[in-house]
Amino acid sequence: MRKARIINEIETTMADENLVNIADGQFECQCSLPSGTPVKVSVDFDDVEITDDEEDGVIGATVVSSIYKGSYYQCIVRTDDYYDFFVDTDDDWLKGDRVGIKIAKDKIIVEERQVVADDEDIIEIPEVVVDEVDPELSKQLQEEIKTEAIEQAIEEDATVIYNGEVIETPDKEDDAE
Repeated sequence: MRKARIINEIETTMADENLVNIADGQFECQCSLPSGTPVKVSVDFDDVEITDDEEDGVIGATVVSSIYKGSYYQCIVRTDDYYDFFVDTDDDWLKGDRVGIKIAKDKIIVEERQVVADDEDIIEIPEVVVDEVDPELSKQLQEEIKTEAIEQAIEEDATVIYNGEVIETPDKEDDAE
């Protein structure tokens, strides 16, 4: 069975240098991006610490579930703005408990992310499954799809996304020259 989630991921913004917004709270991190920069934050389940006193955490949350996994408990705690953190802990928590959430600054992984305007057209390039018999054919096919998508994006003044990354396309004016 596939796991629903393997890491906590939050798309958010930087509050300031070394300070990131997470679920209505500001957590210290080791990232020098400027305030307002869009980022994706990743935190492992066992790097989220929950405290029995809500005031001891940076943000508060409610325990939604707690399941014993053999040597630890996996809890889901829902923040006041409805983000669900998955937390691996040695302690059992009762459903409905109010807890505080703390995360050590060296455990917060911050990656800058590209943001596309809401009114902008997006062309997402599907990834071709690699053919084990002929992997070169798969690469050629992927390049053809990518080239066609870029040409279409130039024509429609759209943004191209490939493997989650925005691909820069030349402007129409550049092509005319």
